[in-house]
Amino acid sequence: MTGTATAPDQIAAARLAPVVTEVVEIRRQIAQLQAREARALAHAGEIADAWAAAEENMSTADLPRRSVAAEFATALRVSDRTVQRQIGEAERMVEMFPETVRSLGAGRISLAHARVIVDAGDRIEQPELVSEYENSVLGYAEAESASRLRPIAKRRAQWFLNETIRERHAAAAATRSVRVHDLDDGMAELQVTGPAVIIHGVHERLTCMARDVAE
Repeated sequence: MTGTATAPDQIAAARLAPVVTEVVEIRRQIAQLQAREARALAHAGEIADAWAAAEENMSTADLPRRSVAAEFATALRVSDRTVQRQIGEAERMVEMFPETVRSLGAGRISLAHARVIVDAGDRIEQPELVSEYENSVLGYAEAESASRLRPIAKRRAQWFLNETIRERHAAAAATRSVRVHDLDDGMAELQVTGPAVIIHGVHERLTCMARDVAE
């Protein structure tokens, strides 16, 4: 009797399966730690707020926040501003999106998913509407990638906004900006954020100029 040879793809699949399982478990543990970190940073923000409330001198009301951030910055070897931003993000997530934090802590979503949910729902004002929005997207977040979640979360968040399209556009237009990012080898990148009609017009004009130069 001659045995049937196992195909190389079957051998590779058999060897790969436990590695995939291991990476999935690692990612689950990372998500749990990130949820734990978010809660700890939010607690740090609470400590800073309690300290500020006990201060009698209103001119130094922001000192507790800066002092708490400085403690973390020294321990973690990062900038104070980075820590302050992270504490603010953690507070927003823990206080306004508790089910998202719970799902992150269970390893059902990643931190990228959680950030998409928070960013899209950040402008919803009423807490009960925030909860409805959160519940409407969590199931999708637990089944899809963060990139596929983003447009869904944005659309669903709009259901709960007390803003007209004109008001939303005005708020977005207020964030317009121009940034320069230095690259390697003497190059740089120009990033412009603004109303779509203007940006598309600029792109079209630059494209036409480039074509004229090429000819």
